[in-house]
Amino acid sequence: MSYEQRELSGSLFINDKRDPEKNQPNMNGKCLIDGTLYYMDAWTKKKDDGAKWLSVAFKACERQADDGAPPPEDDDGDEMPF
Repeated sequence: MSYEQRELSGSLFINDKRDPEKNQPNMNGKCLIDGTLYYMDAWTKKKDDGAKWLSVAFKACERQADDGAPPPEDDDGDEMPF
């Protein structure tokens, strides 16, 4: 049985190839939001009082040219996807 990405969920994995000097994320993975697959990056941060927290960034996955899907249409609207 193959893995199926579920809507409004994702997974983060430890970034074993992280180079701290280049500010690369501690964790990365993918999630599915409103039918769009996103890359997720997460950095472990520490507050002045020592409490830890995560800073998370999302970037839409780009379609591969050979996946058989048509290219996304250009949208001139100013609406944000979230």
